[in-house]
Amino acid sequence: MGFLRYVSAFVGLLFILMSSATIADDAFDAGLSTEKTDILDSASVHKPLETLPEVSKYDTIYGRYIPGKGYVLSARENVGLRIFQQKLIAELSRTRSGNNAPVSFSDLFITPATHDEVLSAALSLMKAETETQRRNMTSSTPRNQMLIHEEEMFTGIPTPSATTMALASIELMLDDLLNRANSGISSALFAMRSHVAASESDLNVIFKNRMDEAFDNLSAQEQKILTEAQVLAANAQATVEEVEKSGFEHASDLVCQTTAGFANYSLGLPIGRLLPPDLLCLKELDIRDVGPQHEQILTFRGVHLQPKDEYPLATVTVAGNVFKTVTGGGDSVLQLPLQGGINGAPNDFSSRGDRVAEAEFYWPKSERTRRWLFMLKPYLVRSLDATLMPTIKGPVRKVKTQTCYIKARGGSMGSREEYGTCTILPDDGWEVESCSESSPMTANGDAGIRNRLFSGGACQWELHAKSEAWWGAGAWYGFEGRAMLKQNRTMPGKTYEERAVLNQNDTSAVFTYPNDYIPPEYQILQGNWSWEIDYLDNTDRRHSLTNSQPSEPHIGVGSLLNGVLTFTVQP
Repeated sequence: MGFLRYVSAFVGLLFILMSSATIADDAFDAGLSTEKTDILDSASVHKPLETLPEVSKYDTIYGRYIPGKGYVLSARENVGLRIFQQKLIAELSRTRSGNNAPVSFSDLFITPATHDEVLSAALSLMKAETETQRRNMTSSTPRNQMLIHEEEMFTGIPTPSATTMALASIELMLDDLLNRANSGISSALFAMRSHVAASESDLNVIFKNRMDEAFDNLSAQEQKILTEAQVLAANAQATVEEVEKSGFEHASDLVCQTTAGFANYSLGLPIGRLLPPDLLCLKELDIRDVGPQHEQILTFRGVHLQPKDEYPLATVTVAGNVFKTVTGGGDSVLQLPLQGGINGAPNDFSSRGDRVAEAEFYWPKSERTRRWLFMLKPYLVRSLDATLMPTIKGPVRKVKTQTCYIKARGGSMGSREEYGTCTILPDDGWEVESCSESSPMTANGDAGIRNRLFSGGACQWELHAKSEAWWGAGAWYGFEGRAMLKQNRTMPGKTYEERAVLNQNDTSAVFTYPNDYIPPEYQILQGNWSWEIDYLDNTDRRHSLTNSQPSEPHIGVGSLLNGVLTFTVQP
């Protein structure tokens, strides 16, 4: 198989380019949708098939018929492959029962079905389809009046040409994905596309001038080769659909497994030499620098990764810096240790972005080299500026004063005696906390304070003055009365500010409101806090969390309890 792939590389490449261009032009001329979404990682919604201006007599509800290419809905789906998927599920369901019965095409590669079981069911389906289509072709019903039902329609009699066209449609789907994929997943999709193209090239070399030969005219070995290619094409379409629906993160294993299926595609030819190693995918989707003094292991999946029992030499290049390292694993898994501190370090708050990393593997005995590009995200350092302000309740005081005075006039034969009251009432909303008076501002004779009556409602002084008899002097007494008024008020407390730095492995930060920020006799009204956390990291992400909006996905969540504000990182 490997010899055929490399011998026919040039011929196959020309065929792929010509067929891909033809299909793309035909799809465009047929008015098919070419619109693309911006982000591949989000689930994409397929638009319904638009009404086509010209309807061929062979068009059905399943799509537009393009001569030589079968029924095609869009660049994302080949309807013949979709119906093949449905029929293969039905074929396997007849031989299974209970929980082992597949419900979707991708289940064929998750449930404990062997490769031989799937291939055997597909082979029976291809033979049955050939027989059905031959009956239809010999039917007396005019072809332009024949109603093609789903259970009867496939894409015509299965031929090598139809299967290679199906593989070409998969390449178009992958091209569509690659045009929208981010750099972190493009390597895996490109590896899948390369093996699809290689399988298509193999079929062209094997069948050569017999591309339109009907399935039942092929040898048993050729039927097996063609059937396996048809299964792989259908599996690839199901994989693309899963990527579109759920995003690459959820479908990454399926992409890798599908690529491995193409990489291990056997043409059944006797090959007595060692196949070259090939990388198919990188297991880790989100690779972030772990910081100095730490290392992480990257896991590459592939085929023939240990030729001649030899582990490859490896180098990792990031921003011009080359790091030599060792490898481990086996024939289908290759492990690569990646040191930390390449793209950032703890407490290093300098602005950083993703770095393109190149992993190169070299097998000296086989003289083979393979490379893989991936994105190395920076070591994450976060800055948090926290502000806390409670609502407090406590007393406010003020002094209310009043001049108090009493006088008894003299200069008469008999003495005169006077009594009086000096009262200070609190203002509205206030209460009297205490009462006091100044020292006498003026005084003479028998005069002064006879009694003091203090309460929460008022300050009161009872005064007395008595002049001398026989035309003696008068008596008087004056002072300043003072009432200490108190009122309990609710008000904003003193603002507390604090900054914290969270390194990548830190999961939370705690900010505690100081007790000495609370005035004596005051208490905090719990549930009435105002707080804010300004988030900034070294990738220039910014966000503000507040008591009204306490969380943000992929950044963090803030929570406050009894004056303690906690920020918790959300991955």
